Amino acid sequence: MMVIERFYFSAGGHIKTIFLKKTLDKSIKIEGFALKMMTFFKEAFQVNRKSYPERVRSALFHAIKKTAANLDACVKVPGKDFSRKRKLSLQTMLLMLIGMGGGSLSKELYDWFGYTPSTATASAFVQQRNKIRSKAVEMIFNEFVALAMPTMTFRGYRLFAVDGSDLRLPSDPTNDFSLIRNAEGQKQYNLAHLNAMFDLMSKAYVDVTMQGKKGMNEHKALISMIDRSNILGKVIVLMDRGYESFNNIAHLQEKKWNFIIRAKESYGMISNLQLPNSEEFDVDTTLTLTRRQTKETLALLSAYPERYRWIQPHTTFDYIAPKDSAMYDLRFRVVRFRISGGCYETVYTNLDSETFPIGTIKELYRLRSGIETSFRELIAFFKIKAHIHMNETTLNSQKAKHSERRVGSRSEEHPMTLP
Repeated sequence: MMVIERFYFSAGGHIKTIFLKKTLDKSIKIEGFALKMMTFFKEAFQVNRKSYPERVRSALFHAIKKTAANLDACVKVPGKDFSRKRKLSLQTMLLMLIGMGGGSLSKELYDWFGYTPSTATASAFVQQRNKIRSKAVEMIFNEFVALAMPTMTFRGYRLFAVDGSDLRLPSDPTNDFSLIRNAEGQKQYNLAHLNAMFDLMSKAYVDVTMQGKKGMNEHKALISMIDRSNILGKVIVLMDRGYESFNNIAHLQEKKWNFIIRAKESYGMISNLQLPNSEEFDVDTTLTLTRRQTKETLALLSAYPERYRWIQPHTTFDYIAPKDSAMYDLRFRVVRFRISGGCYETVYTNLDSETFPIGTIKELYRLRSGIETSFRELIAFFKIKAHIHMNETTLNSQKAKHSERRVGSRSEEHPMTLP
C-alpha cells in the first residue's frame, strides 16, 4: 500500500511539488487511521536528514507541530475550539490545509484517510476549518522560513527586495476581499495584491502581506513587514521608486536597516536638493522634516529649501504627531550611476560610502530584479492552479449533467410509482 501526501513550498526561487512517499509492508494488515498517522509522524519528524528536500520537509512538519501546540493563538475561541479529541485535530487540519491537492473536498478527505470507514465528512472539515485563525498559517510560514531557508549574505549583509504584484484568483463572487465589480454587463473577477519581502541570496520569501486590489497600499504593507520583523543583524532592503517616502525611510532608519531606493527623477524627494550637474555623483544629504509653520520654521524653509521640508497635515509620517513642534532628520546618500548606454539611475541609500562605493551600489541594485523573476514564477503557478480549478469545475459540472441525463433516461424507461 502506498500513500502519497502533497506539499508545496518555495526553494531556490522555484515552486516545486514534493511527493512524500511511504511504503508499508504488504504482509502487515493496517486497520484504522490512528496507526497510519502514527507511522506518518514518526517518519516526518526524524531529525537526522541528509538531502535538502528532506530537511525542508522536516522543517515544515516541525513548524506545523510547533504552531498546533500553541492552540490558543491559532483558534478563534480559545478554551473551546479544538478542546475535544476528534478525528480532525488542529494539527491534522493544518497538515491537510497545506498538503491538500486540487481535487474536491470529499476526494481529498478520502485520499487522506485512505478510503477507510473512519473518513471525516466534508461538513466536519468545514466546521473545523472555520475555527482556525489566519494567524496560524502566518505562524507556520515564519517558523518554516526560519528553519528551512539557509542564511546567505552579501559581504555579511542579508539582501531583501520588496515589491508588489497582482494575483488573479479563481472566480468567487462571494469573496468581497478580492472581488472586482465591473460595469453592468461586464464579467466580474477576483484580484489580490501580493506584497513580498524576498531574500535575494537565499531565494526565499521572508515575509508577505496580501491585500485586496481595492484599497491596496504598498507603503502600509512595507511598514508592517519592517516593524514586525524579528530579523537582527546587517540587512539591506532594495526597493523601486514606488516606495520613495519620508515615512518609509524613517521606519528603516529606526529599524537600523540599510536601504537602496530608486529615486523619482523629476519630482518627489529629489526636488530642491543641491546636486552636482554631472552624469554620476555621490552626495551625502540630510533632510529635516517638520509639521509646524511657525515664523522660525517658515524662515528655515525659505532660507534652506534643500535641507528643510514641511510635511502637510494629510501626509503620513509616524514620527511627528500633528501640531508637534519636533523635527526629524533623515540621513542618506544620493547616488547616480550609469546603467547602460546613455541611461542613468538615481538611488537613495544609507550605506557607508567607503564600504559601498558607486560601483557596489550599482551591483546591488541590479540584484533587485531577482524578486521580479520570483514573481513571474509565482504568478505562473497561480495561473496553473486557477486553470486546473476551472477545468475541474467544468468537468464536475459536465459529470453532473451527464448523470442527470442518465437518471432521466432511466426514469422514463422505468418510471417510479408511489405505493
